Amino acid sequence: MSPRSADYPIEEIPLDRISVFIPRKREKTGFRDLVASIDKHGLIIPITVLKRADGTYELIKGQGRLEAHSRLKRPSIRAFVIPESDMDQYQKTVEWLVENRVRTQLPAVVKARLADIDRQQGLSYEAIGERYGMSPGTARQYARMAQKSSERVLDMVENDRLDFTRAKAIAEGIDDKAAQEVVAQVVTEDGLYQKNTRAAVRVARSTMQDATQPLTITELRSGIRRVGLRSGMLGEQLIVTQERLDVLRRHGGDLSKDKDFLAILDQVGRQQPPEE
Repeated sequence: MSPRSADYPIEEIPLDRISVFIPRKREKTGFRDLVASIDKHGLIIPITVLKRADGTYELIKGQGRLEAHSRLKRPSIRAFVIPESDMDQYQKTVEWLVENRVRTQLPAVVKARLADIDRQQGLSYEAIGERYGMSPGTARQYARMAQKSSERVLDMVENDRLDFTRAKAIAEGIDDKAAQEVVAQVVTEDGLYQKNTRAAVRVARSTMQDATQPLTITELRSGIRRVGLRSGMLGEQLIVTQERLDVLRRHGGDLSKDKDFLAILDQVGRQQPPEE
């Protein structure tokens, strides 16, 4: 059972020591009304935070109230303070969802994070899909994306520097998280769209195969230029086609280990795929 905020002490804590568990965008009119209310009447309901061992805090409930205090340039805010040891990752998610009830309208990257947490808690993809308004297959893709992605890439999506679709292509195509960050930086700084992002992923993987050192931004940009100069549009199309084939192979490998999928093959009399 999740701990109750009211069972913990209320403290006045500095705003600059609070980070947000899962940020979300606010509706402008409602936020203006909240700011005006706090400015006139003060904070009626304290926010809820976890206190980390290093003395910083993580917001669980009250993002609007926190942002209103920041807008009003108030240095501190009253909060129910829960020790970090009293609430695990799943309980944090549950508390956050209580505050943000419309789960199907959450940003895609937030759904991905939550789907991965639910997966770790043992929920089926069918149950995860029902919870967030998506098919089981999409729930699986979202959870996998959060599991495979670099934390920095996910932060870029949350801060609107990189869209979810291109971030997903990077995570699906590259296992090395440091290399994911290099590709994400080139994609955003050079304004590469979805098709060219897949091509950049392919170039990154090819460059990494031939190198003994970690992928760098300079190497990736150089590789992209070489492909463009040597191959033109046809070369780009070939790269994208190869990337799609690689994705299909990876998904096929996953399915070959899925007990439910293998059971269906047996039921319809189809041969199981060979092991790689």
